[in-house]
Amino acid sequence: MEATQKTFISMHRNISNLQDSGRFKSWIYTIAVNYCREEARKKKVKRSVSLHDLRPGEAEESYRWEESKMRHENPEHQLRQSELSDLLQKCLLELSDEQREIVVMKEYEGLKFREIAEVLNLSENTVKSRLYYGLDNLKTILAKRNITKETVSYEL
Repeated sequence: MEATQKTFISMHRNISNLQDSGRFKSWIYTIAVNYCREEARKKKVKRSVSLHDLRPGEAEESYRWEESKMRHENPEHQLRQSELSDLLQKCLLELSDEQREIVVMKEYEGLKFREIAEVLNLSENTVKSRLYYGLDNLKTILAKRNITKETVSYEL
């Protein structure tokens, strides 16, 4: 919440300095990432994004529709979805900060490699490498917990 508020205030104060409006998305992400890192350093606690709020590849409008639809679904299905989201969040926390940032930005936020590289001030190849290793490590973490595509499909 604190990082969000600081991001909004900073954006409002500095929007006039943004020369290329086409770079707004990466500009705002850069501000947000910096404030999130600052908050994490202050609290010295690893923080994460709630996976309940993240839906890979879906626009915010689709998410609202999906959320509305889920309220009317079977409570058992909702519980399983919630448990799966919690488990995936715990698994993501086992990744390094660098890998987790990139996995979330790419897979959940839908940013392009170029945008992630710009936000994190890295080369695109570094972003691709960290994503590859992050997803590979996530696969290993899930396998250690006996979670596979088949077990997830069966439960849902």
